[in-house]
Amino acid sequence: VVSGLNLAEWEHALGKTERAVVILQETLADMKSAPARFEQWYVSGACNLIGYLVALDRLAEARSTARELLLRHGSDAIHIGQISFALEHLALVLVLEGDLACSAQLAAHADAALRDTGSEREFTEKATRTRLDAFLAERLQNNERRALETRGAAMSREEAVALALAALEKPTD
Repeated sequence: VVSGLNLAEWEHALGKTERAVVILQETLADMKSAPARFEQWYVSGACNLIGYLVALDRLAEARSTARELLLRHGSDAIHIGQISFALEHLALVLVLEGDLACSAQLAAHADAALRDTGSEREFTEKATRTRLDAFLAERLQNNERRALETRGAAMSREEAVALALAALEKPTD
């Protein structure tokens, strides 16, 4: 199982993101046979899958994966770092769809939570964050972005997950 996660991340880093998605979907399906045993790995894999899907601009699939993950694990304290990565990937989906306010708040919440937990971004998360920051800087005025980021950074995990789920309920174009 872990080797599938690592192989998918390696493929993505090599630019073979379609292959990474296939590997990860197969690995996650295998994990569903023993959910308690693989729960931590499943959450990590699902977070990466969101990142891979958004990297491929497969936004509907990224939204669906994020929704499933947040509904299943969004309130679990043990997964706070991974849920923060999922929120960051989702923030990229939302900025691409034009929901700048929600995106900026989720990005700031994720950044603050990751700092608080000492979590390090790996390749997928770094790529998402770089792209996300570029879009937010391009599309929001500095003062507006700062206000949204201040609000997002102050949110509790529960508030951020609720905001994310509400954004996922909104219809897309």
